[in-house]
Amino acid sequence: MCLKLIVLSSVIVLSITASAHSDPYTIEVLSAEYGDGQGHTCEPNISICNGRVECDFLVDDNLCSLGEEAGSARNLEVTFSCGVPLQDKAVAAAKGTKIKLDCQKQ
Repeated sequence: MCLKLIVLSSVIVLSITASAHSDPYTIEVLSAEYGDGQGHTCEPNISICNGRVECDFLVDDNLCSLGEEAGSARNLEVTFSCGVPLQDKAVAAAKGTKIKLDCQKQ
């Protein structure tokens, strides 16, 4: 958070600029796990969605490497926040489908 103190004549103005992660209604990814449901998992880096109102992308093996032992049925689970005072959200999608993280004001 950045604070600026501006003095105009005898009036004091306080200007606050907050980062995108603390703004209400923007995505902050809390956790992400890609796996086969049989103990083979990896944690993809989907921080590109942070600070956006909505973000969608294809769920596939390019997210992270599960290794050769992993089964073919794979899913991505993402937990994210949309800012205070909203509750955390969780979404899941299967390999080969699109997943959408959405913090649009309703």
